[in-house]
Amino acid sequence: MKKILLPALLFSATMFSQSFLSVSGNVDVRSATLGSKPTNFKPALDFILKVHAVSNVGVELQGGYERFDAIGFSREMANIGYNSERYIALFGNEIDITAIPYIGGSIIHRFGKEDRIVKGEYIYGKSSHVALQVGISFRYEISDKIIFDATYELMTRPDLDYVYPTDPNQGVVGSGTVGIHYILTKN
Repeated sequence: MKKILLPALLFSATMFSQSFLSVSGNVDVRSATLGSKPTNFKPALDFILKVHAVSNVGVELQGGYERFDAIGFSREMANIGYNSERYIALFGNEIDITAIPYIGGSIIHRFGKEDRIVKGEYIYGKSSHVALQVGISFRYEISDKIIFDATYELMTRPDLDYVYPTDPNQGVVGSGTVGIHYILTKN
């Protein structure tokens, strides 16, 4: 599915793009610095690759892939958002920041050894789950080709209820990422 999804999203993004088309790479800040309960609070790389297409009216389509090997997690995602320019006064200078609120869906995959206990027995294997997310990205254009990105996202996590059925319901989990966009085309 991954072999079909990303090229299809790239093709769709190219057809849709009027204002610009970019690719981005982001890293989850907490996972990279502090770790989390599943990684025994040891830092681990959780990276996200995306394709972004922005129309001439500010509507943005995003398609992407996330991989977090330390916990056996990956996901494909598709989002739609809106680009809104904001000007912020900082140290006497006006800074042009673009805010992009978005909403979307994901397919989460859990792979490898899953320590799932059901009726006293461990279950090993793979699983897939549908999730929803909302988020907001803040972008600052460093040059004509490079954009800095900081994103905060809330996502439903049905995979956590599957992998850790004895823990309290995880519900919605937030994450923050930082990264860089490379602009492929710009009008």
